[in-house]
Amino acid sequence: MVTKGVTLAHQGNCSTLADELCPNECSEEDKPVCGSDGNVYRSQCQMKKDTCGQKVVSVPLQHCRTTEKCNEVCGEQREFICGSDNKFYRNQCEMKRDNCGKHIYVVPIKRCLAGFMFRGCQKICPTYYDPICGTDRKTYSNDCFLEMENCRSRSLVSKRHHGKCGQPVNEAKNYIY
Repeated sequence: MVTKGVTLAHQGNCSTLADELCPNECSEEDKPVCGSDGNVYRSQCQMKKDTCGQKVVSVPLQHCRTTEKCNEVCGEQREFICGSDNKFYRNQCEMKRDNCGKHIYVVPIKRCLAGFMFRGCQKICPTYYDPICGTDRKTYSNDCFLEMENCRSRSLVSKRHHGKCGQPVNEAKNYIY
């Protein structure tokens, strides 16, 4: 039964939903399945394995993100979220677009912050998103995260330019007349 993108997962009270069996291995069968989390999986088994314990169920394929939506234009809203890949994103749309077709989902922000607490680098960076491209050609969420990387890895990465790495940069030009 499907109504407006909602699929019946279990008859009865949700709190009595049985613990699902989580497969350790799956065959290489290629029968794409759409999960209720909006991701496409290679098979039903792969979906159960990748989402074990998350109560993800199969839904019709039209509810999933397909590669034709990978170039989606996202708004500028700054929700600053943490993805299951332990990376920060400006918002959920950007996370889904940047990882189109992959099983990446929102997790608590402390999971991403935990990676930035190191001995000798006891600093918690603010959660605002103001991307900085470092001289190592990696994008940092803001200046603080670039500083934390320098402290953690004892490297000397500096700010290459404001904004994400790989985006065109409008550099100021100085002219002498």
